Amino acid sequence: MPLDSYTLLVASCGLLILLGAAFVFVWLRDRRSTWLLWWGAPIIFTGAALTFYLQSTWTDNFVAIAFGNAARITAVGCLWYGIRLFEAAAHRGAP
Repeated sequence: MPLDSYTLLVASCGLLILLGAAFVFVWLRDRRSTWLLWWGAPIIFTGAALTFYLQSTWTDNFVAIAFGNAARITAVGCLWYGIRLFEAAAHRGAP
């Protein structure tokens, strides 16, 4: 049974948003762990940014491609900052 790329993209968007929501929920339980927010928010943002590619004419739509790629690059930067916060907290011995 072949998988449709549109179906995989919709499923990926949903899973990314759920995973990011889980990180944000855990951050709400422990506000001292700020890296959880810096991981959760970009994952949600990436899932939402991928919806730009759900349009049927996204290959010809410069705005969808530009905003989708810019949002994903921004999300990678936020994740990198979250990793740096986590590493700094690990070296301090903070929870």
